[in-house]
Amino acid sequence: MGLFMRYILSFLVIFAIGVVSQAKMVSAQGGWTVTLTKKQNKGLAEYQASPNPKAFAISPDGPWGFWYGADTTEESAKRALGACRQHLRRGKRDCILYARNDKVVTGQQVQTRKVTKVYKPVDGKLAPQVFGLINASFQGDRASAMQEYARLQQQNYSAKALKSDPALSKLLTAGSVVADAKRAWMFMFYKRGGEQRSVGKNAILQTYFDSWVSTKSGLVCTFGEHWDTGKGIGTRCIVIDQIANGKIKYIWADQGRPVRKANLIAGDARWGAVR
Repeated sequence: MGLFMRYILSFLVIFAIGVVSQAKMVSAQGGWTVTLTKKQNKGLAEYQASPNPKAFAISPDGPWGFWYGADTTEESAKRALGACRQHLRRGKRDCILYARNDKVVTGQQVQTRKVTKVYKPVDGKLAPQVFGLINASFQGDRASAMQEYARLQQQNYSAKALKSDPALSKLLTAGSVVADAKRAWMFMFYKRGGEQRSVGKNAILQTYFDSWVSTKSGLVCTFGEHWDTGKGIGTRCIVIDQIANGKIKYIWADQGRPVRKANLIAGDARWGAVR
């Protein structure tokens, strides 16, 4: 064998050892060669037929999710990851963003991590552990709030009967209000309108409200609440007695006692999330 051929063979052996070593290193770090399952490919085909803006997310362990119809691609990406993550289990690998609009954005090899906690809507016990709480405080006045509620009833539930408090409104729009229960309800307050979600017998129940008002006394009422079918529900009110470091004590205005607990969650509890 000539000197040149020996040099070539030595180079190939060294190169092969290097490739194997690199592959072992990637595997130890949680590397994954991106390959879609049959179900993920089926979901991808549905995704590709959907209009922009949109996003598609996948996990190496099988879950997937996509979203379209949001105002921006960035918002679609957040919701796609949330839709994928709510199908994960503890110890499985996290979801990654696979595509934005009509472009694949992930590489052939990506780093992955195993999740230790999985939040699925609406788990009010797990939400604080995954998202954390907003470090905020508020002190209500139940007697005054109930007087406001009585006046609201007298004026046929007109939002004009209440005076909005900017400070409490700012707190409530900073995150999600989630009841402190395993099978919980949650409010998502926007500057205008919002959503409520709760755990039903077989599915998550969703309602929407056109507007809401929070007062200095702690009365918080939603107006024009309806199902996604358009069927109306009406006005619902809670009275917030106190918020202490993100922990809420409240009552339903139409029921009075008992005092219940909720949390001001530092995140969007409508979607799945992980730690």
